[in-house]
Amino acid sequence: MLTGVIWRCVCIRVKHAPFPSTAIRNGYSVRKTSTAPAHHQPQTATMTIPIATITSFRTAYNPFSRASRPCRLFLGMLRTPDTIPTSSPTHIDIKVKQLPRNSTESPTMTVGFKGGKELTLDIGKRGLKIGDVIEEVSRVGRALQREASLKN
Repeated sequence: MLTGVIWRCVCIRVKHAPFPSTAIRNGYSVRKTSTAPAHHQPQTATMTIPIATITSFRTAYNPFSRASRPCRLFLGMLRTPDTIPTSSPTHIDIKVKQLPRNSTESPTMTVGFKGGKELTLDIGKRGLKIGDVIEEVSRVGRALQREASLKN
């Protein structure tokens, strides 16, 4: 049963199947690819982090723990060429404490915003994922941006 998706076959002349989902027929590799219209593609929500409102970021995590994945990903999102130089207006003071491999301490992160507000998230105890962390930080950042725009 096809649900609005049109399938077309891609044929490549090969001796062995390059992908597990392919079949070899008469020396050709046949693989199904989707050519669904854009309105049939799944929609993903994209959230932006108001980096201009963040002044500091502190985190402590075990790099080998699966629970610390949101800390690692969020750290990677904040380390950009715009936020690294101290002369940049969007500079973020980043401090990372990597815990030993056998540590049982849960990963935590603290995000400091302009105006002295801090958001502390205990990633391990609350079981947060990266989407939850971005949503929480974005919510606080947008609230601070709204306050700043109302003051002006």
